[in-house]
Amino acid sequence: MKQFLTMFALIFFLCLAACPAMEAKAYDFTIDSYHVDMKVTKQNTYRVTEKLKVNFNVRRHGIYRDIPLLNHIERKDGSKDTVMAKLENVSCSDSFSSSRKTSGKTDYCRLQIGDKNKEIIGEKEYTISFDYVMGNDVLTGNDELYYNIIPSEHTSPICNITFTIEM
Repeated sequence: MKQFLTMFALIFFLCLAACPAMEAKAYDFTIDSYHVDMKVTKQNTYRVTEKLKVNFNVRRHGIYRDIPLLNHIERKDGSKDTVMAKLENVSCSDSFSSSRKTSGKTDYCRLQIGDKNKEIIGEKEYTISFDYVMGNDVLTGNDELYYNIIPSEHTSPICNITFTIEM
């Protein structure tokens, strides 16, 4: 498990180093700081807290956070699985609504965070918490951790990414 986490961290930081500098004004907003704390329970639930510092370059009501529910897992040995997660105990530092979406072969929960009656410009901090329930392990006799810490569908620049995982 340590070898897996070490390899994951190495690949993650190499990807960050390869990111070109981007002109912030080309985007409606940038995420200047993104921190994720995750605690993995024995019941295969990931208790996730995300802290984002967002800088809005244009007036917006808030952000969307899409959380994938359908996970296509490919392992190093070539084996594959598809796991449907559940989202429970969702909370946010701001008002939000949630809805389930399907796009292509992906199911996800969309959190729409912000106030429809208030626009934001400049810096805004958000804290998002949820339980990501993976259900029973699909591998007999083994524990498996699979989670994309940084949203893969995100299009605005994300800087200063940090995370902790407690097993």
